[in-house]
Amino acid sequence: MDEIMAMTAQHFLFKSVRITDAESSFNGQEVDVWIGEGIIQDIGPRLKPSEPYQSVEATCISPVWVDAWNHGAAPKEEHRQSVADWHRAALASGLGMVQVSPADHNPAHEVSAWEGLRNHYAQGPVVCIPLASLSRGHSGEDLSDLLSLAEAGACGFSDGPNHVVRPERLEVALRYLSVQGKAVWTPLQKPRVQKPVHEGQIHLELGVKGSPAWEEEQALQQAIALVQASGGRLVVPVLSMPIEHVRTPNLVLGTSALHLAFDEHALMGFEPRYKQWPVLRSAKDREALVQACVKGHIRFICSNHRPWHPDEKDLEFPAAAFGASQMEGFGLGAWTILKEYLEPGSFVRLLHKGPLEAMEKQTCKIEVGEKAFFTLWNPEGKSRVSEPLSPWFGMDLQGEIEGVFFPDKGLIRSKNEVEDKS
Repeated sequence: MDEIMAMTAQHFLFKSVRITDAESSFNGQEVDVWIGEGIIQDIGPRLKPSEPYQSVEATCISPVWVDAWNHGAAPKEEHRQSVADWHRAALASGLGMVQVSPADHNPAHEVSAWEGLRNHYAQGPVVCIPLASLSRGHSGEDLSDLLSLAEAGACGFSDGPNHVVRPERLEVALRYLSVQGKAVWTPLQKPRVQKPVHEGQIHLELGVKGSPAWEEEQALQQAIALVQASGGRLVVPVLSMPIEHVRTPNLVLGTSALHLAFDEHALMGFEPRYKQWPVLRSAKDREALVQACVKGHIRFICSNHRPWHPDEKDLEFPAAAFGASQMEGFGLGAWTILKEYLEPGSFVRLLHKGPLEAMEKQTCKIEVGEKAFFTLWNPEGKSRVSEPLSPWFGMDLQGEIEGVFFPDKGLIRSKNEVEDKS
């Protein structure tokens, strides 16, 4: 994505592009796509629009890629990642929409705080959907003003990646939010500093305490019981263990691209970039997650992006923070693994339809009359991530991002189009 190009004309013609959208009747076909005023006007071979247009070159287009669990560029955390850099990383990943969680030191438990969070991210082209805090101060005790936040437009509630609300309070929240048609987003467990790796062979070789898979499974069973008792809707964005047996309406499960690409062996050198929560589990668990994505049991893939300053991450393993700067490259990282099992259009479901349905947002498909909100990419290309603290750093990833097309902003070809307003 070296070319810097932002097109803002009213009409565009994508010439001879391959459609990668399993929901479209044109999936897998090479066609022309005519866009007028943000809407798909026509699709077919050798189109000749009746209006003046800007010609666009691309290998493939898909419905826009979405990241539903992201913790970057929070207010007062500019030392970790600025908002401008966050938008650049999102564009480099082919993302046009990202859902972010509220930070612990800046909880969004009131309407004014949630609106401030929304305005904070509105400094670049990527559409940002902020979650509201589930409890006041992320305490897990007193619930936020859920009704006012829902009426203000919050589409979901979460205390972020570090906290789990007490079961009895979570059940109350689920019951209340079921009436509002809103979901709770939560990890199954809060990070366990004393158990930073999977309990298996590797934790014995490393000589550190391990996090057993049964603890996560126990927490999942509790989540199932709460959903069944409350009738509410619960989203677990990052699962690290097999879920073949889970079939519970209103319980939506996701995973991170990193959990599809790596297992506990990545930690053999005490590499802090792979210190994640939930932890990277066994090779068998990783393969089971891959199969869960293929079979549709896992509904979406997220980045679980948690950027840190080098002074917080580039440390000895025990002192390093959980998580890493892993948004850039996460979609292509997932494609690198899943291309052996899914054709491109089916893969895109995990980055568009799945996350948007979990967020209860309207999905797009590449058909005449639909909104023109695309990710431009080349599934056969090659890419590398330049961020040294990223787990994807130095890897050859399958695929290449060519740009993002916004219905109201046109085409942005390069992450360098984002202005730094800090």
